[in-house]
Amino acid sequence: MEQQDLPGWVVIVGDGYVGLEQAQLWAHLGVHVTVIGRLASHAEAEVADVLRGVFADDGITVVEERAVAVERTGNGDVLVRTERGHELTGQRLLIATVRRANTEGLGLDAAGISTDDRGFITVDRYQATSNPRVFAAGDVSGAAQHVYVAAQTGRAPAAGALGQPTTVDYRGLPTVTFTTPQLASAGLTRGASAGRRVRLRLPRPKHAGRPTGPGQPRHPRCPQARRGRRHPQVLGVHPRSTEPGTQCSLRPTRSSTA
Repeated sequence: MEQQDLPGWVVIVGDGYVGLEQAQLWAHLGVHVTVIGRLASHAEAEVADVLRGVFADDGITVVEERAVAVERTGNGDVLVRTERGHELTGQRLLIATVRRANTEGLGLDAAGISTDDRGFITVDRYQATSNPRVFAAGDVSGAAQHVYVAAQTGRAPAAGALGQPTTVDYRGLPTVTFTTPQLASAGLTRGASAGRRVRLRLPRPKHAGRPTGPGQPRHPRCPQARRGRRHPQVLGVHPRSTEPGTQCSLRPTRSSTA
């Protein structure tokens, strides 16, 4: 983000929201972009296919493999090798994969507070650490790194301190990738519902039959997971939209982060 000059070619390793958003940003600035990773692996397949087509139209090259090695070439460019032996080069490289917690130097060992292998503080369902007098909330606890999740994980120990033990319900967790079109999600994906007695439907929204915005399909569809026949329950909604005002709500049986 601090680049003063546009590079000719950027290679991005990672298919999460950071990698996808940055890929399209650079492409729209006129930079050649190569993305290495399974495109939008967190999204429903139908939604990912839409973005795959958009990226092709934007001139973004997508190599759906895993990067295994990175090295500098003789002329100063970056070369990335994939697991299948493909070699991709660029003037700049963005690593947009997993994150590690910045907890070193906090004296957690002295306080008896344990962390996982990526440095995130381990907590129980009430956000308590291995030291029962200390609670952790937000990104440092390894929860989904969204501001609304941080707020909920902070509310839980605060409520507990007031005698109202509270947990965070992640079943309706909403997320969004700010590409064009945007990829939104709330609740279970098809993959996450595997192994459960769930029936899948691709219903037509109530507003189908009239346009939903410039460039959008006349009949957009949201993959939804439903359970049972007599009493269907929406377990997940995964739309894509070119309009920032598009909304999708999910109401589970109990309280939800959404």
